[in-house]
Amino acid sequence: MQKNADQVAKDTLRAEDLLKVDQENDRKQCQFQHQNEIKDKLGNAEGLLMDLFLDIDKLKKLKNPQATAIESDICDLHRRWSDDTAIYVDLYEQINNVSRMPRIDWEPVFSQKQKAVSTEEYGPTMADLEKQIAAQNILHRELAAYNSQLCISSAGSKEKYDTFKKQYNNMVETSKLRNQYLSSLYKYMQGCNKELNFLAEEQDKIKKQDWSDHMVDLPDVRCQYEHFKNNSLLSHESEVNRLQDEAERLIELRHPASDTIQAQKEAVRNEWQMFLNLCICKETHLDNVEEFTKYQMDTEKLSETLSQLNNTVDPKSVSKKSNSVTLLQLQGEENAVQNSEQLLADLRRRSTSIPPLRLRRITPNKPITVESLCDWETDKDSVSRGDKLTLKSFAGNENWNVLSSNGATKTFPGVCFQIPPPDPDAISKVDLLGNELADIKKRRAALAASLKNHKSDVPKVQQSAPVSSAPPNPKVATLSQQLDQLDTDLANTEESMLNQLRTPVSRSDPAGDLAKKLKAQEQDAKTLKALEQQKQAAQADLQPLLSKDPSVTSSGLPLKLSAASNKYDSLAALADLYGKKANASLNLENQIKKVDGLVSGFERNLSGDGPIPDIPNAIQARTEDIQRQRRSVEAAQNDMTKLNQDLETTEKLCSSLQQSYQEYCPDIQRQRKDVKQLQVRYDNVTNQLKERENVLQEASAKHKDFQSTCQSLNSFLDNLPTKQINSKDDLSQVTAKQSSQKKVVEDLKQKGEDMDRVADLSHDLQNLLNEYEADVDKYNGRLEEADKTVPKKPQMLKLCDAVDKEEKKLGKRYAEATSENIQRQKQMDLAKNLILQ
Repeated sequence: MQKNADQVAKDTLRAEDLLKVDQENDRKQCQFQHQNEIKDKLGNAEGLLMDLFLDIDKLKKLKNPQATAIESDICDLHRRWSDDTAIYVDLYEQINNVSRMPRIDWEPVFSQKQKAVSTEEYGPTMADLEKQIAAQNILHRELAAYNSQLCISSAGSKEKYDTFKKQYNNMVETSKLRNQYLSSLYKYMQGCNKELNFLAEEQDKIKKQDWSDHMVDLPDVRCQYEHFKNNSLLSHESEVNRLQDEAERLIELRHPASDTIQAQKEAVRNEWQMFLNLCICKETHLDNVEEFTKYQMDTEKLSETLSQLNNTVDPKSVSKKSNSVTLLQLQGEENAVQNSEQLLADLRRRSTSIPPLRLRRITPNKPITVESLCDWETDKDSVSRGDKLTLKSFAGNENWNVLSSNGATKTFPGVCFQIPPPDPDAISKVDLLGNELADIKKRRAALAASLKNHKSDVPKVQQSAPVSSAPPNPKVATLSQQLDQLDTDLANTEESMLNQLRTPVSRSDPAGDLAKKLKAQEQDAKTLKALEQQKQAAQADLQPLLSKDPSVTSSGLPLKLSAASNKYDSLAALADLYGKKANASLNLENQIKKVDGLVSGFERNLSGDGPIPDIPNAIQARTEDIQRQRRSVEAAQNDMTKLNQDLETTEKLCSSLQQSYQEYCPDIQRQRKDVKQLQVRYDNVTNQLKERENVLQEASAKHKDFQSTCQSLNSFLDNLPTKQINSKDDLSQVTAKQSSQKKVVEDLKQKGEDMDRVADLSHDLQNLLNEYEADVDKYNGRLEEADKTVPKKPQMLKLCDAVDKEEKKLGKRYAEATSENIQRQKQMDLAKNLILQ
């Protein structure tokens, strides 16, 4: 041991002298003279030191009393050797056999990473791309971790280090470039998918819309379409053009995913063209349904007018009125007859151009010719605009099976076709109305001629009775005048009531207008009450006259009184029914206004929603807010129930008016539409809140798992042992530390599953948070299309971005810890091997 120790001292002393010479050469920028000799001296000293450390262990076991002193001297020699070795490394930048650091076989490592970083996989689906981005992020973090490990010592020589460093730099640049390619592709495909989803959804709406005579909410569909055409169509067209230009730019730059980009570009272009084609079809169908609806309304209007004209010539109605009143009514209705003739002529002209919409929902029992409204292409067939085909059958709710001219069966969306005019039902209906009008005109002419032939209001039988030679009773004449005046007053009251009934309420203030109508109705009711008293007084005056003078019967007074009584009873019943209907309608309008305010408030609250911010307990706070809104919406269910009940009550009263008096309520269609719109809006709010709460609850569970897993992994990394080998460690201590380090590395590898779970949870959580934000934007877009004001979202740090950042930070820390501990394990393995040598 003494001999070896002396030799170590000589070698280190010689190395120190030579190092001083080469240090001076380095300062003078001269060539090194003693590098190889110094390497040999230090290398020889290293071997002798290892022997000395082993001999010390033997002395300790033999319990030599000088063991401690000798060990101290050897440690001093080792410290001196280590200092000289450090100077050597700084001076010559290479270690070779002198270094105690482990070598790493970089060639297979870099070969594997080079293969991974040079992959040409890009997409083709969004799911594939997201996996590729996640894998590339992990790979890039691994390469970053290698930077601290790649050095001359781990390479083995300066020449190998230069080679590996160059290869490493190339890999890093390739990785950065792949990151850029993946990022640009993801951004482009995200824009494409957003537009494709919108176009697919809009196409689906158009295909599923009922374009038959049973179509509902026509004004709403037209309004939404015009709003989209005037406000959103150009913006979507600009986005499609931007995506086309961006694709061409990326392809010109020779993006490695050019095939995927080209496919996305063509998909967007094709979907946009299909959407425009369906818009052409939609506009044609809207025109057809509007023309059909207007025709139906005009025929109903003519039918109602004819019913009123028919009532005038009805024998029962004629018997209740005096001849003079009937003649006046016939004369007053001449304008209505002329208007009916003009409307009938217009309907005849239009009847041949009305499309048979009913046939769009009835399975054909005979061949029906259909005309293509646009160009359309499927995987199997295609059709051009203007093509004439034969409708064979309906294929589900959206598609039609049609026969081409060569007899081949093809399947296309039904919205792509129209059934050309005429509509046999429309022509038949107008013919029936024409016959009815002609019959009414004949009956009116006959009744007018009959009434003009009468000299008085007394029936012919009574006129032929012998006239009394007694002088006329003045009371009879007075009473006759009173009854005539009563008949006139009743007619005026009826006209006033009917005007109130037939006039639609103001759209700007329906409740206020109805309140005015009710006041007018109250005035008519008072007038009717006064007329009832006049009728009762006339009846009281007539009774004594009939008992004293039988000739009064032949004067026609009893008939006049009976007619007045019948007319009064009819008006009283009409006034009572109209009063109930007006009150019900007022209640309905007030409830519509109340519910509209409630639903608008709910929509306003929902429109103020936005991305989940990166603040403590953000998901929980947002969930509680959504739950609070749900409770408010559920509390409004009673108002929605009352709204539908008020509509049902109003509809029943309108039905009674129509059945009993042939009077149509002009506001009931609008009220039905308003109630239905409110119900749809309320349901949309309810569904939105439910969907958002479900997403938040799922996101909350994912976020808790994510935080828990991250916390556990961070705690594990915080508490990793960092044992190092020092010069005083003997073989048993090195072995113990090596075993402990091996356990650390194994634990780190097992924690790789936790790291994978962190990545999966992060991905799922970000998807949920993005889905929540997309749902908010989609709902707000629908509100904007309905001309609702949507507040602008403030800029904020989003939880989604924070989760992504935390995942990447933890991934980098885990990769660095793994790399560092694997390197430490290799160092311990080398140290043990050196000791054993």
